[in-house]
Amino acid sequence: MKKTVVALMILLFAAVAVGQPVPEGENLEEVKEAYNNQSSKVPGFVGNIVGGETVNINLKSNQSSETIGAEFKGVEIENISESRYEDYTLEVNVTDTAIKTVVESEQPFKELRNQLQSENIEYETRSVSAGIKVKIFETLNSLASIIGL
Repeated sequence: MKKTVVALMILLFAAVAVGQPVPEGENLEEVKEAYNNQSSKVPGFVGNIVGGETVNINLKSNQSSETIGAEFKGVEIENISESRYEDYTLEVNVTDTAIKTVVESEQPFKELRNQLQSENIEYETRSVSAGIKVKIFETLNSLASIIGL
């Protein structure tokens, strides 16, 4: 289950955004509000990973490639941008097909692992603190996977 926690958080955010083309300007605030209104469904430990992080999410489809920037405070989006942030700490590359496949799957965690292994979802940390957070949770998830949790 390596990478699952980070990717799950991103998918929760991206699933809201994928339902429509990336809106411009003030409509992007509606995406932020819609996500934040559902943030109570996001496991609290995800906030320990993304809280305080600035994330660039690169959404790729057959027709286009778009980037959304999001600054997180806990599990909620504090700021959102229709373009990438220069001072980001985490970058995620994901295809719209991967998101749709995971969201619609009857076994989303299994499908998420498949998409990660197929490299349809990739991420890279850009700061020491983000790297440490991700590594700790990757290790915990690996241990949980080994013992069958």
